[in-house]
Amino acid sequence: MAIKLTHAEYAAKHTEIFARMSANFLATPLPSDWDTWEEEKLDNFISDNHWEPFEYWDAHDVYELIDQLTVDVMDLMGFEMSRVPEEK
Repeated sequence: MAIKLTHAEYAAKHTEIFARMSANFLATPLPSDWDTWEEEKLDNFISDNHWEPFEYWDAHDVYELIDQLTVDVMDLMGFEMSRVPEEK
């Protein structure tokens, strides 16, 4: 059964799960406030904390892996963004 979330709720849940899923690719997982960081700070954190198999990967590519895992987990948990009804 799908769990309908508003855009804000979905984004907040994505941010939370993303930080948890980062532990699968980084030696040190992202902190809960990672989404407030500038892109350069995030890239540096990922580059400095990559897990050894991703040693030569670009930070953006590791970010994409974390994001895809996050989306897959959210899908498995049944989270969906509710659709805004069309205005007539």
